[in-house]
Amino acid sequence: MKQQITIALPDASYEAAAVAVLAGLYHVEPWSKLLPDLTPQQQVQAAVLADMWQLPTASQKAVEILQAAAQSAVMLSAVLEQLLCQPAVPQFLLPLFERALLCPYGDLEAVWSPGSTSLQESLLALPLQAVELLLASNELKVSMTSPRLP
Repeated sequence: MKQQITIALPDASYEAAAVAVLAGLYHVEPWSKLLPDLTPQQQVQAAVLADMWQLPTASQKAVEILQAAAQSAVMLSAVLEQLLCQPAVPQFLLPLFERALLCPYGDLEAVWSPGSTSLQESLLALPLQAVELLLASNELKVSMTSPRLP
């Protein structure tokens, strides 16, 4: 009799990521070949699933692929969107999360400039973990000039 294992996923969008992680686990193909074929969102999902399933090699490979792909603002935006959907971002993804946050919000003076209303609204809508990470970043640009007093 064959043994059957049931895996619960957060939602159906995780299926491609789960298949890639499991295929790597069972040596169908190495993770270095499976993960690059996924979208940035699925790569984040693969990293999260690998972490949940305690597969550090798969998590590390997914992060390496994400970091290499996240050279453009478009890719960073896709990564940020997926990380913001996570209830909690795993510790090993925090450097990538910080980098993705700094892309749109890294210069607070620009965020609060006139005409940046949608950027201001999206910043104010960030979850607490994201705001804390952004504010703790040494790369966050904040104007050091103070207004002149009368």
